[in-house]
Amino acid sequence: MTLKLSVRAGWPRQVFVWLVLLITLAICGALVAGRGAETGLRARNAGTIVEGELVDVGGRALHVRCLGKGAPLVLLETGGAVPAVLNYPLQDRIARYTRTCAYDRAGLGLSDAATPGRDFEARAADAWTALERMEEAGPYLLVGSSFGGMLARKEAVLGSHRVVGLVLVDAAEEQFVFSHLDDLRRQLWQLRLLEYLAQAHLLGSLLKLTPVLDHLRPDYRQAAISQLSRPGHWRAALDEIAAYDATPPKDRRVGGLGSLGSTPLVVITRAEGDPRTAGASEWSQAQRRLLRLSSNARLSVAPNKGHNIASDDPDFVAAEVQRLVALARTRAAGSW
Repeated sequence: MTLKLSVRAGWPRQVFVWLVLLITLAICGALVAGRGAETGLRARNAGTIVEGELVDVGGRALHVRCLGKGAPLVLLETGGAVPAVLNYPLQDRIARYTRTCAYDRAGLGLSDAATPGRDFEARAADAWTALERMEEAGPYLLVGSSFGGMLARKEAVLGSHRVVGLVLVDAAEEQFVFSHLDDLRRQLWQLRLLEYLAQAHLLGSLLKLTPVLDHLRPDYRQAAISQLSRPGHWRAALDEIAAYDATPPKDRRVGGLGSLGSTPLVVITRAEGDPRTAGASEWSQAQRRLLRLSSNARLSVAPNKGHNIASDDPDFVAAEVQRLVALARTRAAGSW
């Protein structure tokens, strides 16, 4: 779920469309579905953690997966409602040339839920806390997709002295988000339906019948289905909208989440495709406004025409990240 579901729906919208086609199976399956309550994090996810660890961030755990060697460390932020496992193909590619960490935000994937209604700053602080607890030293390069782009920007503000670059992948932007927020709220029933199917123990079986996770290798696909079958994942996805609601008016303007100064920035966006598509022109303009955040910014247009560039074309994104890593290393030669 990212921004306006009907305009830039992203991966959860694909899930929803396929589940509508399978809803008859869901109703029939409900007659025989088992019942059971969620338990503690470790027991609930037994056998589903592909790699990584659970990191205490103050009485609750975040699931974090780090691999690779070198600096800067690349931190990956997924789009709204997306567990980190869907970014593993991208992370695996980045790990070939530097250290990289991916994590499940509070309540998503394998992470514990946090207090509902938190703002962007509180959510961004989670990432820094986890990295510090894990003693994952910087400097850092942040990569944020869609909703995660706004979060990466807030992380950059909180840790500006440690951040050497950002890559925003078809990222959310203030003017677009807040002008479409009412439209987004009207369509949240789609996520509530996914939560209901998870509560009825139907979602996992339905996901196995859809092709939306077929791009993942088998162990990642199995882990993703297990994690997405948790009702708590979808409750956390719904709660991410609260970050928009908690944003004060002064931060809802263009660039309101903070300027990046001269920090290197790459804005990756999709090819515009059919100009008749609802919101396409507005979205394109929003991506170009993101270039104003830094005096050292560059636009990169992905050949893929979908919104889920990080998962649909990880090679393209990894190549752009590698260029920025090389730039950061050149600037800091001899110091890392």
